[in-house]
Amino acid sequence: MLKSKFGREITKITIHADEEKVDRFVVAHTEDTLLIGDMGATKFESSEIQWHGNGENEKYFFDTANACLVSYAGEISVIEYGASDILASVR
Repeated sequence: MLKSKFGREITKITIHADEEKVDRFVVAHTEDTLLIGDMGATKFESSEIQWHGNGENEKYFFDTANACLVSYAGEISVIEYGASDILASVR
């Protein structure tokens, strides 16, 4: 279901629940990319972006229907499901 578009090996996978405590969101790391997907959507869409974090100090916010917020190293990034680029980021 989840595969790197760049052919990278997935090294870490975590599953996150929604507000109703249902396992719904998948986050995976490769050596240099981040994959995020919404398994509860009608059509599963995942994003893979270039990323420098390793999952240790990242915080994820899944409050928006079509996007995820990721907080890491003093920066917040908006990642839209299905997109291969960061939609926006702020420090």
